This record gives sequence, C-alpha cells and structure tokens, in this order.
Amino acid sequence: MKNKGSRDLNYNKAFIICHGKSEYHIARYIKSNLRLPIFIFANQNGATSIQITSLKSIFKLLNLVYLKLLI
Repeated sequence: MKNKGSRDLNYNKAFIICHGKSEYHIARYIKSNLRLPIFIFANQNGATSIQITSLKSIFKLLNLVYLKLLI
C-alpha cells in the first residue's frame, strides 16, 4: 500500500542526437534544469555536425553504448 504523500517515480531514459552546437547547448540546458536522465550524443560537444545520412551508423553505436550502460 502506498502512503498518501508518496509518489511513484517514473524515469524515462532518452537519447538526444545533436546535429550542431546550438542543439547541444539546448539539450544540455534541458537536462540540467529539468534533471532528466537523458543521454546526449554529439560529435565533439556539437563542434562538428552529424549528417543525416550517417544516422544509421550512429544508431548502431548508440545501441552498443546503451547496452553497456545497462550492464
């Protein structure tokens, strides 16, 4: 049974793929201010852009990283 004042915490993990520096700064701001458990992926902290055509290889890389985080 739950206490009247207690709440269940529901944490959703999310990935953000930043294509540039401005997106990286926005994602970092959201993560820190809202205290969300998000994983931000950016090449050199957003200094270099990620092309749309290379997203398939990035998804494979993120899948491996995510599996390592779970272990």
